[in-house]
Amino acid sequence: MNPNVRLQLFFRCPMFQTVHRNQTLRIRDLIVRPDKFEIDGTIYKLGVITQYTNKLTPTFLYLRNNEGGLQTDVDVYGLPINTTGNMRDDKEEIEILQREIKRLEENQRKLGFYDNFIQILFEIEEAQSKIDVLQMRIYKSPSSCRNHLRLTVITGENYKKERVAYEKPFKLAREYLERRIFCNGYIQVRNLQIGEDFKKHDLLDGIPLEPLFRKDPQGDLVKPLLSIREGCLEVEMLKVTKNLTNALTSLRTVLSAAVPLKHLRTVNQSFPDDPIIKTSQLVSMVGKLPFYVLSSCPNNRTHIDSYTDFPSLSFTDVVNEWMESDMSVGTYYSMGIHAAPFLEGLFNLFRKLPGAETAENKETRSTRFPECVIIPMKNNTELNVYCNEPNNEEKEYCSTEFILKMKWQPKGYARVVK
Repeated sequence: MNPNVRLQLFFRCPMFQTVHRNQTLRIRDLIVRPDKFEIDGTIYKLGVITQYTNKLTPTFLYLRNNEGGLQTDVDVYGLPINTTGNMRDDKEEIEILQREIKRLEENQRKLGFYDNFIQILFEIEEAQSKIDVLQMRIYKSPSSCRNHLRLTVITGENYKKERVAYEKPFKLAREYLERRIFCNGYIQVRNLQIGEDFKKHDLLDGIPLEPLFRKDPQGDLVKPLLSIREGCLEVEMLKVTKNLTNALTSLRTVLSAAVPLKHLRTVNQSFPDDPIIKTSQLVSMVGKLPFYVLSSCPNNRTHIDSYTDFPSLSFTDVVNEWMESDMSVGTYYSMGIHAAPFLEGLFNLFRKLPGAETAENKETRSTRFPECVIIPMKNNTELNVYCNEPNNEEKEYCSTEFILKMKWQPKGYARVVK
């Protein structure tokens, strides 16, 4: 059953609640973003909206409400509550906004009715509306607005909105919604993404984010993901677009230890020494990356999305480190290569290493690229370096024309070509 249909039945049909709690909830794609989460294409967004009772709602506020509202607590005037202690004084904020209005009006006179004229009008209205509200707060005037908690559910072009009075802290309301959806039994997720899309996540810089989505590790401030019960989440593929440590902290108690990840996909960063990483069947890193990052991940099956520049000293340093390390048979590194010249350049570097020989192994013998460079390693092992075009399974994580493979094998696995 479609998980979103199942959730609607759970919310509205008491007879269905027992079935929902006892049956595994299966989700194809679960995306957890800073301001919303998405289940198989249906978006759930909780926010605080503000509406005026004695006048038209300002345009900027109307647009903000239409986008789902704020994901933070507000006061009776609809202004975000200061929880960090570093916000400006109201009078200071008014002075800054007044200077901004003067600057915008000057730009408006210069532009006339061209270019960004409408946008400037909008920005002036927004700044003046904020000044009016700040002055009301300074003089403790009765508030002319009402705050509501709104849940927006979006499926394609279909919008469903439900609202209630804003009476409890936003964090408690969000956790209540999460528990209603995710805290009723075992959950299986094929693809879990934590954070904005890889190419879009920086757009949220500057917006207050909960600890899970911040750039730096937040330790115990990170709560269990979506309030899921301990050990009740099973994930095949995990994508993390920001800080991996925070994401793993959110999963540590809720992820089933019995079922390791099939694929962890993330950006290059400092990898924590975490069992979730170590037990993943594959770790892939997004972007165009240098050779040395292969050794930065504590997993013996690591892939780099795209490699485009020839390595220099780092190549020799990394391979020398491999030669001195106790690398186990089965360790497998790979990287995507876009063009044949880069591939040939890399092979030349491997061929020039001390003790390197040209060989063939059973993976290369009958392929378009039969050559395999072998490099002797410690403990009667050898490094087999070869390439091919990605097969159907490899295309799930490698979109380049070629894939370069580096595998540790028992000594003698490849046959030297004289």
